[in-house]
Amino acid sequence: MSKLNSFDRVAPYYDVLAHVAFVGNIKRSQLAFLEVIEPGASILIIGGGTGWIVKEIFKREPNVMITYVEGSTQMIEITKRHLTLTELNRVHFIHTIEVPMIENVDVMITNFLLDLFSEKTLPDYIIRLKQNIKPQTLWLVSDFVNEGKRWQHFLLWAMNFFFLLMGSMTLNKLPDWSHHLERAGFTVMKEKRYFSGFIKTTVYRPST
Repeated sequence: MSKLNSFDRVAPYYDVLAHVAFVGNIKRSQLAFLEVIEPGASILIIGGGTGWIVKEIFKREPNVMITYVEGSTQMIEITKRHLTLTELNRVHFIHTIEVPMIENVDVMITNFLLDLFSEKTLPDYIIRLKQNIKPQTLWLVSDFVNEGKRWQHFLLWAMNFFFLLMGSMTLNKLPDWSHHLERAGFTVMKEKRYFSGFIKTTVYRPST
């Protein structure tokens, strides 16, 4: 997992680079299933990045309450600049790389977070994330998937090289996060693929 503030230097360029490199599919993947968020929901976002997704959620459901967890102070500051005063009053910001304990979470969102872990460390992290899950909680995940294609390996290498130059953490070899989530007791409700299958968005719920 990344160190605190390791994404500060890349924060001003992150959205533009992601949009160019993936031809808008990063954003499209994260917007895919926001309709599952109900009015007044309590939302936990871990690894929120620049926070544009927060603005999109408020456009759809202005009365939700959001806990936004991010390890970069620059990402948090950029997020705050996106929001109105009314929206800011509905967001609780937590600057940490740890998993906080939040009660009564209706929707948890972890976009492009699980790829920061290895096959060895991801199961333990999922266990920590599960502490925020109740029987009706929905878990929205958008992330890269490893299909073994050469162009995907090249793109990962290019991203790693850029993050290394910027002093940020690099991506691990992509873990099979879908497998780990299903082993941890989560069932797929909805799923979509983007960018020739390199990006997958899934809505999970706890298995009964």
